[in-house]
Amino acid sequence: MNGRARFCLRGILIVSLGLSLASCADQRKSDGKVISKLPFGGVNAPVSQQKITGKVDIAGWALSEAGIESVSIYVDRTFVADCSTGLPRPDVAKAYPNLPDSGVSGWTVTFDSTNFSPSWHELTVQAKSKAGATRDLASLPIVVQH
Repeated sequence: MNGRARFCLRGILIVSLGLSLASCADQRKSDGKVISKLPFGGVNAPVSQQKITGKVDIAGWALSEAGIESVSIYVDRTFVADCSTGLPRPDVAKAYPNLPDSGVSGWTVTFDSTNFSPSWHELTVQAKSKAGATRDLASLPIVVQH
C-alpha cells in the first residue's frame, strides 16, 4: 500500500471513529448537566433474513441511563407498533449491573405478518429514552411468506 493510500485509509478511520463517538455523545441541558446517553440494546428475535409466516414475537432488550420510555417497531420505515417493556432480563442485569432498570430491560411485541405483502421487508426496532433520545437498535431484512 503506498503512502497516499495509507493516509486516505487513516483519514477514513479517523472520520468514522469521530462520527461514532459523536453519535454516542451525551445530550446536555443549557446548564451543562448531562441528560442522558443514547439508548442501546439488542434484538433476540427475529434474526436477519428470517422467513416469517403469520404471527411472530419480536423480542429483545433496551437500556438508557435515563430509562427507557418506549421501544417501537417499524416495517419499511412505517410505524407498526409499540412494544411491551419492563420485562425481566437477568442476563442484561448481570452484564450491566450499574445501569438503572437493567433487570427489567426486556421488551416484546407480537407481529402479524399477514398485514404485509409476501416479499422482503426491512424491520427496524427503535428505542426512546425518558430524556427523548432515540436510537435504532437494529434494522433487519426479513422475508414475509403467506
